[in-house]
Parts: sequence; structure tokens; C-alpha cells
Amino acid sequence: MVDPVPLPLRNVLGDRVGSVFRDLHADHGVTLRLGVRATGTRADGRAVLLEDGSELPADVVVVGAGALPRTELAEAAGLDLAAGGIAVDAALRTSAPDVYAAGDVAAHDHPRHEGRVRVEHWANAKDQGTHVAGNLLGGHDAYGADPYFFSDQYDLGCEYRGLADPAHDELVLRGDPDSREFLAFWLRDGRVTAALNVNSWDHGDALTALVGTRARVSARQLAEADLDTLPTVGAADRP
Repeated sequence: MVDPVPLPLRNVLGDRVGSVFRDLHADHGVTLRLGVRATGTRADGRAVLLEDGSELPADVVVVGAGALPRTELAEAAGLDLAAGGIAVDAALRTSAPDVYAAGDVAAHDHPRHEGRVRVEHWANAKDQGTHVAGNLLGGHDAYGADPYFFSDQYDLGCEYRGLADPAHDELVLRGDPDSREFLAFWLRDGRVTAALNVNSWDHGDALTALVGTRARVSARQLAEADLDTLPTVGAADRP
């Protein structure tokens, strides 16, 4: 596996948790070439060329290069664009009052997150689409659901709720990441910005509540207290 970033999922999960996924793939026999870019393939198509001048012989190459939202129609219609997508307000309405956008393409002015939020996950498209349908039928509600994704890799399953800045938010771990059964929280100003459960399935509702209520909690509470009691702590002063 070749990846220009030094750790898998580093931009989402940070170094400590990203290393769990690096080690997971390595333990299953994957050779990782991290921090280096693929620049192309050899003329005969039998090797991948790397920016450091080396070659990786290959019979089959799977390219995961991401995706770009198709905004051409919105741009031609004069809609405002932002964050690589179509700018929408809290209710998912575009700059044209009767036009809405949902899913990967929607750069959402989220009521609880700073800046534009654009989530590339099918669950977001499904839930935003349902919300837009309600607003088209006369509703005016903001879409306030937190970003969410899940992933199953080998014998590791995980769910992530919220939107953290792993470079600046405080990471709190509950359990041992090396065991690949743990919880991770990201704290900012005493509030949980995101939560991740890895091979741990007993606290989903508590994690959703912690992220959704923005209740004030301490790192020690997250690491040691009964999680089912925490969502109500300070919930009355949530923004």
C-alpha cells in the first residue's frame, strides 16, 4: 500500500490512533510505503513508479484517489460554491432559496461545527436527503446531525461520530489501543468534538449523546467514569 501521508487516516484520527490502523494492515501482511507518492506506471504497465525513484512490480493496481463533487451544473446556474462543493445554509438551502443540496456535494454551514462541513459518506447523503425532503414540503429546520462513518477492516470494526481537529484537540483514550478494543475521544474546551469506538459496541448511545449534547466533561471522566451517566453532565448549558 502506497500513501503520501505518514499514517492511514492521520488527518481524521491523528498519529496515535492512525498508528493502530497502520499496524493492523502490517500485521495482516500488507507492506506499507507511507509518506511517498506514486507518480505513474511503467510503460509496460507492470510496475508502479514512486517519487523516490523506486518501482513496485504489480500485476493489479487499485487506485484510491478520492472523488471531486460535480458542481458544474450548480456553477452554471450561478449558485454559490464553497469548500469544494455547493454552499448551503444550516437548512441545506443553496444561495437560490428554492434549491437545496445534499450529500457529498453539500458544503454545509453546520449549526454546531466551525466552517463548512462536507461529509463524503453514504449515511450523510441518505440522512440529508431525508431532511431536504421535509424542508421541501414546508419545513425550515436546520440539519444538525453530526458527521458519522463506520469501517470494517479485517477483524477490526469501528464507528466515528463528530468532527475533531486531531492536530489540536486533546485525545483521551479509554482502553488500550494496542489491544484494538478501545474508545477514543477528542476534547476541545471541555467538550467532546468526536468519539470513536473500536471493537467496542456497548456505548454507542452514550457516545452519540456526548458528541451531540456538547456536555462539559473532563478527560478523567471520559477515561474512568460510567459513560452512561455523562451525557447529562452540563447538558443544560450546551450551545
